[in-house]
Amino acid sequence: MGKLINVYEYESGEFVGQYSTFTEASRELGLCASHLRKTTLNPKNKIFRPQTKGYYAEVEFIEKEIPKEDEDLYDKIFSLEKSLQKARDENRLLRKTKRENNRSHNVLEKLNEELVEILENNKFKNSIVHESLDGNAWGIVQLSDLHGNETVDIVGNKFNFEVMGKRLRLKVLKDIKIFQSYGIKDILIVMSGDLLNSSRRLEEILLNAENSSKAQFIVADMLSQVVIEYNKYFNVTISGICGNESRLTQDIYYTKQIASNNFDYTIKELMSRNLSDCPGIRILETTNPNEELIKVNDQMMLVCHGHNKKHANLESEITKTIGKWAKKGILIRHVILGHIHSVSNGSNYSRSGGLPGDNDYNFYALNISGRASQNSLIVHRNGNIDTIGIDLQEYDEIENGYTSCFKTTNISKKKDGYLYHEI
Repeated sequence: MGKLINVYEYESGEFVGQYSTFTEASRELGLCASHLRKTTLNPKNKIFRPQTKGYYAEVEFIEKEIPKEDEDLYDKIFSLEKSLQKARDENRLLRKTKRENNRSHNVLEKLNEELVEILENNKFKNSIVHESLDGNAWGIVQLSDLHGNETVDIVGNKFNFEVMGKRLRLKVLKDIKIFQSYGIKDILIVMSGDLLNSSRRLEEILLNAENSSKAQFIVADMLSQVVIEYNKYFNVTISGICGNESRLTQDIYYTKQIASNNFDYTIKELMSRNLSDCPGIRILETTNPNEELIKVNDQMMLVCHGHNKKHANLESEITKTIGKWAKKGILIRHVILGHIHSVSNGSNYSRSGGLPGDNDYNFYALNISGRASQNSLIVHRNGNIDTIGIDLQEYDEIENGYTSCFKTTNISKKKDGYLYHEI
């Protein structure tokens, strides 16, 4: 599409000439180009103007043939412009992604620095190294299905962080009496999964006391206090595997790299940092988040959570598990597991109960009316193993349970439904 400038005389309307541009017309007629251009804006401007010597102009649009070589050039220019625009769009998206990644990294680095500072400031430093007696029995403390962060408020049972702290303290006090009666100086704390409640389903989110990020610190802090109290009387070794409810993924995985993407693993690592300056406490590295082999007092123990077992026929399942490892040349003396919140102990296995006790899921979905309970074991050098179920449902005698510094808040006033700080 092209255009021509037609110039006419105002008084006579006589055609004066045709030009390709206003500049050309103005030069030929000795006019001002801008004034001549103004006469084309609308009909009202077609009046006698001294500046244009009585001339006015009209623009005529014409179809202009484009030579073949120009068409090829235009096509090439258009193609290059498209490529340039595409590159600009991709570059813009790349810069946007980089900006977002850099912001995320900056936030994570800052959070990590603050987290390390918090953990360093809350380390436990007072521990005791006890003299081990050769040939003595070992004690095993099983901590399974604690479901920290869950809240239960039904007839006959309540559970929250306060109740969790009291039930844990009750277990510690009972274990100390039992282990001392056997003359035990060394104990193994086995954390067999589901230390933190799930937050994947709506019902769980609604019933959780805190978000999972905060709850993991509360649980790790409380369990570190548990370890410190045991260490007043015994040398302590800690091991841990991962359960199904504390996983961060939607599905259950068994490969080591993905199975350890679990709050159980994180809590154990937080405890490891909390207790790193305590010589009387040793934390074993998690070699496999699914099943851990631990030789205690010359007896090979297998620790697993139990979510891949058919608990209706648990004796047969344990026999299959022992046989599976026997094919690899490893003879298992005893299997320690949990998952179903009900104590069940046999000659070759010990299944712990859960710390929350009864809840709606147990009662209506599993038809189990359970009690808060955990297991403790005494492992003798000759292969004898005594398993004791510790009932923790009622905790009236415990005035002061374990609490967490991460739970403490200075919000103490409430007005018109709003919480506020008073300093």
